[in-house]
Amino acid sequence: MTRHGLCRSREKSCPVSSENRQLDELFPLLQAIDRRRRAGDNFGDNFDKLLFGLEPYLKCFQSSDSCAHCRQPLAFVTQPTAEFDPQSAEYRNTTRLNKLLECIPELQSLGFLLS
Repeated sequence: MTRHGLCRSREKSCPVSSENRQLDELFPLLQAIDRRRRAGDNFGDNFDKLLFGLEPYLKCFQSSDSCAHCRQPLAFVTQPTAEFDPQSAEYRNTTRLNKLLECIPELQSLGFLLS
C-alpha cells in the first residue's frame, strides 16, 4: 500500500509545501466534487472539469520519505494540537497540515492517488 504525505517545510522556496497558500483552493474544490457525487451528478463535462482542477494540487501529495523539492521529511499522519495555543502559528500550521492530510482518502477515492 502506498502512503502519501505532505512536505512540512516552512520555507517559501518549496513549491509543494503544506504551507503553500495555493492549497487553500483545494478545500472548496473537493467540497464541490463531494456535493456533486452525493447528488449523483458526477458525470459529464462539467464534472470532468472539476476533477481536472485537482491536477495542480496532486504534486503536493508525495509518496517518498522526503520532499522531492527541498528534501524535508514528509508528514504522513495528523498531529495533535491540544498543547498549542489556538492563537499560535504552530497551531495554525499543524491544523492546516492535518486538514490537508485528511484530503488524501478523498483524492484516493477519486482515483488520483494510488493506494
